[in-house]
Amino acid sequence: MANYYKSCILCSVLFLSLHASAANSDSTTQPLIIGYGNGDLETDVEMGEPSYPIYIRQAVEFPSTLMQKLSGNKITHIRVPLAMEPSEQENLIFLSHDLTAEPFYLQEVTNLSQGWNEIVLDNSYEIAGDKPLFIGVSIKSKGMIISFDGEATQNNLANWLAFSQTDNGNTVWNWYHETGGNLNLQAVVTGNNLPQDAASVKSLNVGKCQPIDSSFPIDVEVRNMGANSINNITITCMFKDEKHTATIDGIDIPSNGYQLVTIDDFAVSAKSIAPLSVSIDMVNGNPNTHSDHVAETGNLILNSNYVPRNILLEQFSSQYCANCPTGHATIARSVQKYSNVIWVTHHCGFANDKFTIPQSSEYLKLFDSNIGTYNPAMMVNRTNMQKYGGSSSSPVTEPDRETTPSIFAGENDAPAYVALDIDPAYNTANRLLEVTVNAAITQGNASKIDGDNVRLFIFLVEDGLMAVQLNNREEILESYRHDNVLRHILTATWGDAVEFDSDGNFSSATYSYTLPTEWNRNNLRIVAFLANSDPATPNNNIVYNAAQTPVGGTSAIDGISTDYNSQQYFSITSNRITTAAECTIDIFSANGSRVAHADRCSDIDINHLDHGVYIVRATIDGGGTQTTKFIR
Repeated sequence: MANYYKSCILCSVLFLSLHASAANSDSTTQPLIIGYGNGDLETDVEMGEPSYPIYIRQAVEFPSTLMQKLSGNKITHIRVPLAMEPSEQENLIFLSHDLTAEPFYLQEVTNLSQGWNEIVLDNSYEIAGDKPLFIGVSIKSKGMIISFDGEATQNNLANWLAFSQTDNGNTVWNWYHETGGNLNLQAVVTGNNLPQDAASVKSLNVGKCQPIDSSFPIDVEVRNMGANSINNITITCMFKDEKHTATIDGIDIPSNGYQLVTIDDFAVSAKSIAPLSVSIDMVNGNPNTHSDHVAETGNLILNSNYVPRNILLEQFSSQYCANCPTGHATIARSVQKYSNVIWVTHHCGFANDKFTIPQSSEYLKLFDSNIGTYNPAMMVNRTNMQKYGGSSSSPVTEPDRETTPSIFAGENDAPAYVALDIDPAYNTANRLLEVTVNAAITQGNASKIDGDNVRLFIFLVEDGLMAVQLNNREEILESYRHDNVLRHILTATWGDAVEFDSDGNFSSATYSYTLPTEWNRNNLRIVAFLANSDPATPNNNIVYNAAQTPVGGTSAIDGISTDYNSQQYFSITSNRITTAAECTIDIFSANGSRVAHADRCSDIDINHLDHGVYIVRATIDGGGTQTTKFIR
């Protein structure tokens, strides 16, 4: 199966709706962590930051329905995350069945520090199972040091807060719900009756408009709801009567963690409008014991006019922008749910820094002349974001937890009609990079790209640059990781002209650039996109589609070289591929799906293929393969 997965940037902490496996109910298991937050130490919540010490109480609630399923097991630890060290060290952890009454369990904690604090209970609590349970902590400190995850508030169980200038004898406190996300408080449960192999769908993301007979990505955030680490899962995707089941190996999701798993070889054979459902059926080779393991999308539209959509994200940032690390985190929480977001960062806006290039400043002048008054900011597909609640009348908007997720979801649903393929060549001896970009409009219909000045843009982007960064406490971080940094633009600032032929295809000139020696070639990506280009009108620069590939490049077919320089084993005409007796032929779409096959001495009629970029692989008698690309 062609698939890939990527780890989310944070280990999640999850509310568990549990069904313990009867087969494993008599054996002691690994500890189970219960909670709601995702572990992100976010402090950007609207509560103010007092300059004098106050008592800050936080609690999360586990309902009796959950406690019943964990009855007989014990809570042995409380895990308390803090965004910064308390200014005082007057701390309590507590357990309660009712926040309006005195806690039945109180324990002093002599020292809490920034980050995660794991506190062993002096007396483990055996879960009775007939009452809700609140776990919480009381801290005395200046500033808002508690840890929300920065996500949308999941429910009113994960966000109990109370503040006061006195401790009220540690009995009854005035509690309320904060809407700034989910608290990251955790409880560690041990015992003989815990769920073993269990998983749920944390999120399901797939673009609304997808092609027929060509694979498209389905992004599934899998969260571990059991005690055992997850090493493999079996996922079933259903669209009307078309079913695809795949077992994904080589993953590693710890208890209560999550990863993004992308199914990228699912295809539908007929024009359709219907919802897609995804279920996690097996975990570690055992039946999934979690009840909530199925997710369904709204209606998808499958049509031969569409190609899979990639989302171009352009962020404006600066090393001297104190709020930019928070902005990075806000964006990353949305981006980590999608495999098709291409992230580029322009270092300009609040202030220029060592990563600023002149072209980014030119974009800045057009897209928002007032952006210099604030950072961070972002553009998505260079499209006006007001329809999603964006903060500006231009494509530039401020990333915030309320609107950023809807921006990515909305742009992921936008149809794409043109596919791009990047063909790089890199000479390690002289560090010379050469790049060619091919594009193809579906059905050969150039009217699908309705801009008045369609142009090609090619960026070089570098990840993993370690440099200083100011944070929201006005501290200078000496070694902050800067990713997605725009290093150079191969085309003109406002793109190079694109002319499609009568079949809707385009091949660019070859662009050459010698990489500076201080750049790490292994961390460089080539980003290409087609967009309308209007340097006078901010809202007339929509991006039609984008693509990216590492410098040095990899074929869409894993392990297959694209250095084929002769066609001795086959010939290609406009409507047919003719094979020689010595080989068999496979044809793959640009995203890796096999679309045609021919045995020895057979020709392949390619008239039925949609217009686009394809890869031909010849498997030669005696071993070995050779490939080349062609545009239909």
